Amino acid sequence: MLHLEYGPGEDGRHALTGMIVFLVREDICHIQSDCRLFLSKAATRGLVLPQSSARGHFRLAPGEILHIDGKPAGGVTDGIARADAWLAHQLTLESDAVDDGRYQVWSQAA
Repeated sequence: MLHLEYGPGEDGRHALTGMIVFLVREDICHIQSDCRLFLSKAATRGLVLPQSSARGHFRLAPGEILHIDGKPAGGVTDGIARADAWLAHQLTLESDAVDDGRYQVWSQAA
């Protein structure tokens, strides 16, 4: 499960303020808190990055979240900045944006 927390951002506008990944494997629930979104340079794949001290990253797949060893290719800082900018833009759109396919970059990450 991917838990997204929204609230006032640093600028007072509505923003993603937290992200937690819950992974159940062999009757154990693994939790990664303080995760960040990452968007590739081609903007075709959204990924979830755990804290920098944790290994790997997460990719969404139909019905599950996959842990992938290693960090994504390219600059992690730049990928986080791209994802933050993309998400900030999405939050400024009208409420029907959820239904018109603009969020497919995350849901089709697999």
